[in-house]
Amino acid sequence: GKLFCISPLLVLHSFCCQATTLHPAIVLFGQMGLASNEVEPAVGTCFQALAGKSFSLNGTEYYKEHDVGKVTSFIGPKMTILWERTGNSTAWDCSSSGKWSDVYWIVPPMGTGLQALPANLTPPARATCRDHMLICQCIGRSDLSSAAKSLTWPAVGDTDIAYKEVGSGNAMYEWVRNLWVAGCGLNDLHKVELIDDPEGFALFKAMAKKLERGREGGASNPLNPANCTSNDFMSGVKKLKSAFLPNQLAGVNFLPVFHGTKWCIAKQVVAGGPRPLRSTDGGFFGAGLYVSLESAYACRYSKFSGANPSTGHYTAILYIAVVGATYIITRSGDYANISGPGWSNFHSDDPRKGIALLGNYDSHFIPVKYIDSTYDYQACPTSEAEGHELVLSNFAQLCPVALLHFS
Repeated sequence: GKLFCISPLLVLHSFCCQATTLHPAIVLFGQMGLASNEVEPAVGTCFQALAGKSFSLNGTEYYKEHDVGKVTSFIGPKMTILWERTGNSTAWDCSSSGKWSDVYWIVPPMGTGLQALPANLTPPARATCRDHMLICQCIGRSDLSSAAKSLTWPAVGDTDIAYKEVGSGNAMYEWVRNLWVAGCGLNDLHKVELIDDPEGFALFKAMAKKLERGREGGASNPLNPANCTSNDFMSGVKKLKSAFLPNQLAGVNFLPVFHGTKWCIAKQVVAGGPRPLRSTDGGFFGAGLYVSLESAYACRYSKFSGANPSTGHYTAILYIAVVGATYIITRSGDYANISGPGWSNFHSDDPRKGIALLGNYDSHFIPVKYIDSTYDYQACPTSEAEGHELVLSNFAQLCPVALLHFS
């Protein structure tokens, strides 16, 4: 084992049954994972803690600083945590290895009733710190998270994207299929590939927190604009809210959405994040990333470029979106004509010059129905809607969940 120097008086040897110090130390075992404030482990039992998150030890809250692989202080009764990475045992480089050690040392200060180090300590089996489909935790679905983790995922690097086909009988599959069926039209779902994207999730999580913090302060905050009181606007708000998933953040909401794309670039879209390429126009409802509540509506865009010749299938992507303040585009508020053909005030026919989303908002929501071959789908009253589009300002507002292969 490697020798760790805590102070001139306290030295702890890893995986050792004796502490070569004047005072012994308390040793806890644990595995890197999601933070939990409910866990209160006894000496020698497992706990989970993530950098920058608090956890509870025997009724006392502690907070681990963000620096990884270093001696780190805790708030509260002074304690220190040590841990090591497998692979490169001589460096604390976070990228040097795909695995964390399962052994943590919690070292109290001198003179605090230290317990003797237990003999014959056997650390648990080592495991990667990767927790597949973390997005499930964000929406309060620990059952889905467990279902995703129960699968045998391909071995990839810490930050690489992993795909795993899932079928009937798995809770993740049933949840995805139910979302698909709710608005699939005549499309048949043939294959579901779950997506585990650590970098994408990290961006999404950070964006959600930024949106939340940006909306703090109540009505005086310009990022909390008052809703328009028109019937069309408020019915649009009601429809949008009906799609929201449970979450523990304030001022932001999560919802499942679909994005249609070419089958041959679907994984590129996942890897780089969806981008507003705007090859034909600058956007019907503002410059941003377009997704829809209904799978059938997104499938229209998948079909524009043809099916995979080897399977006959098209591909769409299921995302979880995060929104803060959303503006509802209506015929009465954002069109010259209350009905019939016409463009919204956010339309641009120049792909190089999109019109920004309305100030103070991070998204637009539009109930739409088909007008004609020129104007395609345009805003309409919610009661007449044949689909619902969501326009987002940043691709970090989307976390990929699954590739959906259909005919």
